[in-house]
This record gives sequence, structure tokens and C-alpha cells, in this order.
Amino acid sequence: MDKVNEQALKDLAKYKSDGCHMLVPCMDQIAEVAAGFRLIVTQVFLRPHPKDKDVYPHDTTSYDAKANEWHRTAGQGEYQRKIDPQAELVRVSGQGLEKLAQHTALVWDKPHVMIDKEHKGRQLCELAGAVRMPDGFSFYRLADAYGMDLEIVQEQLESQYSKSKSKDFLVGRDLLQKKANQTKLCISGARNRIIRKILGVDGTYTVASLSKPFIAVRVIPWLDMSDEYTRRLVTEMNVKQMAITSLFGGQMPEQQRIEAPNDQPAISYEANIPADKCTGDADVIDAEETQGDKRYHLNSEDDVPFGLDNTPDPAASLRLDFENCEVAGQCKVLTSLCEQKGKVDYFQGWLTKLKAPNNTMETISAKKRLEIYDFLVALPDVEKGKVAA
Repeated sequence: MDKVNEQALKDLAKYKSDGCHMLVPCMDQIAEVAAGFRLIVTQVFLRPHPKDKDVYPHDTTSYDAKANEWHRTAGQGEYQRKIDPQAELVRVSGQGLEKLAQHTALVWDKPHVMIDKEHKGRQLCELAGAVRMPDGFSFYRLADAYGMDLEIVQEQLESQYSKSKSKDFLVGRDLLQKKANQTKLCISGARNRIIRKILGVDGTYTVASLSKPFIAVRVIPWLDMSDEYTRRLVTEMNVKQMAITSLFGGQMPEQQRIEAPNDQPAISYEANIPADKCTGDADVIDAEETQGDKRYHLNSEDDVPFGLDNTPDPAASLRLDFENCEVAGQCKVLTSLCEQKGKVDYFQGWLTKLKAPNNTMETISAKKRLEIYDFLVALPDVEKGKVAA
């Protein structure tokens, strides 16, 4: 057997005995690798602190999302206890899953997104991924699907924010985000499900356990350049490539050029996509969904900043939401606040005073929009039909 492969198998056995996190469980009992292929074994470390977004806290009140830090204590009085962050449970986020997938050479089919013709707001993405097996030719393939129904999402959000004074705003904000990114979220949801299953990623890990690496395994083709025939074949291919490059000025001829793969999903319009496939789950949280460094999903449904006493701070939450919102969303909020505070007549005056190009809220700095937001929020509301003094 190839000496490199022999060493890789020894490393793989040692990592397993050391209690490392073995990815692609179907490969942890590899005995040999087919000729012409190399086994690449790589250590991958996920950053264990939720602030780095490789992981997020699992169903816990021990993490202060507002401060991006674990609480030191929990409970009160005689029930107060010290919190050991190393013993807390975390889940691998979408960002962490993608990092693991990159080191295992996962290959993907083109995603197929189905849009329900009869149920508006319902989409489902079907996808398949695979990893090469040690024989070099066969693949371990797994298919799955992830769907989203905006009506179900709205019901979940209304339940989540039922006790909040800002319920309507929070539901509308989150629903708009889901609607704008529905197709993307369905695709990433399907990817994350497959990555978890095909690599054998556990549901939760302790922070302490993440000090040990994940062991990624790849099987890649490997040409034996010591073989005369192989060396001559590769040399001939390189000579032909150089001739083509010089003849076409660095461009491949049209009939020989290989186009980049099309990442756009195939989209079809179906009828009656099953509702039970569009309920979502906790296995598909993406780092992108946090919308900034200070917002975290404490579980699959909770992304409201919490204070030290683990109670939501509505004002801080709304300000942070505004700060992390896109420009169009910020302008919409400011316009609404102007109406709520009776400052509609002053809106254009502010823009003129700021000397903004074309006098539009979109063109001023994010810092200035935040200053205007703070100013408006501090003002008292006025009754409808009246103008603030």
C-alpha cells in the first residue's frame, strides 16, 4: 500500500482512539484505499465560543446574547449556582457545518426548489450530497429536503412574541426577512440537514469537547509520477495546454472551454406540497440569520437579545434590530417613527440640513440614521391627526 495512505490510516486510528469527533462515520473503519487514490485526513477545529458563530447555545438561559458572553451565575438566592461554560451545550451552526463540509470534499446535485401553486408562501427544496468512498469510484450519497410555509412561520412568530409590547413590529420584521430570503433559506436548510447526516455531526456538543478536533476524511485521485507512462501522458497534456494557451492568447477555444457550474436552483411549480415538510426544525440555523455580531439564536425560535436577568429588553432589542437592518428597512422604520412622533413635516428639513445627496434618507451614513432613530424614539408619541410642538 502507498506509504502516505498507510500513515493516513494510522492517523485515523489514533484520532479515533483519542476520542476526536469522527466525520463521515462510514469511513472510520477503512482498511485500505484503492490504487490510484490518496486518503487525506485533516483536523478541523470549530471555535467553541458562540460569538464566533461556528456554534450557538443550545436551549439555555446561561448565555447573555446581548453581551455575547456566558453568564457567571444562574438562579437567585439559595438556588443560585455558578455556571461552567465548558459544561454548557452548543450546536453547530450553518457556518460551522459549511466549514466541516469543505474539508470532506462534499459534492452536490443541483438544488430543486418547488413552489406551491395553491398555497402561497410555501416552498420546498430537494437536494442531494455525496462523498467519495475509499474504492475511489463509488459515492456515499444522501438526499433530503427542507421546506418553509410562511403561514406557519407567522404563527410561530406570533406565539414567540406573544408577550412582547412590540409584537406586531417583531413579527412583521422577522416575517419580512423570511419572505425575502425564503428560497435561499430552503436551500441552506436542505444543505445543513444533509451535512449533519452525511458527516455524522451530533446534535449537541459540550464547549469542552470542542477542544478536540473534528477529523475530516477525503479520498482524492493521485497520479503516480514515478510511472513512466503516467508521466509521459501528463507531459503531453501539459504541452497541448500550453499550445492552446499561446494560440488563443490565454483563452480556451469556445468548443473546449468548460463553463463554471450553474449555482442557480432548478425551480418548478407544484401543487399541494405537504405541509409537514414545511414546518422547519432546529437543525438548519445559519450564521447569516443572526444579522450581526450581537444577535443570537438561543434556540431555533429565539433571537431576541436578553439582559443579565434573562428578560428581553424591548428597547435594546428594537435599537439593535434597527442597527442591523438593511438601508431600505431603516428608512421605512424612520418614516414610520416620524408619523408616530408627529415629525413628518420635519423629515425633509433634516435631510436638507444634512446636505444629503438628492435629499434622500438612503444616502446619508448609517451612523446618522441611527442618531435620528435615537432622537425620534426619545420623543413622546402624539395622537393621530395632531402635530408635535
